[in-house]
Amino acid sequence: MKITKESQLGNIVTKIPKASKVFNAYNLDYCCGGNQTIEHTYLERNIDFDKILVALNKLIREVDNFKENRDFNNMSNIELIEYTVSIHHSYLNQHLPIISELSNNVLRYHGTNYS
Repeated sequence: MKITKESQLGNIVTKIPKASKVFNAYNLDYCCGGNQTIEHTYLERNIDFDKILVALNKLIREVDNFKENRDFNNMSNIELIEYTVSIHHSYLNQHLPIISELSNNVLRYHGTNYS
């Protein structure tokens, strides 16, 4: 994925979920304001686009490196279990409280639209 000033915040988070951390650090709304471009956000709030781009590109490299370094087809059952517990369970324990809070925010602000 190539990120440019025309990239929409919501699309970036959809393709790279960890981008939410970058946007949260800059207090950027990628939910309700997800259709906003990085350029619009830059112009509106005078945020340093280059800093955001560096952080996002670092995440892209991490995702690419992660994909390249895993051969799940040749892992033993024990290796797969250890991987699942150490990576996925740890991730869930860390991120589910955040996801829950964000879900509650969406429900609170948009829930009446779907009742």
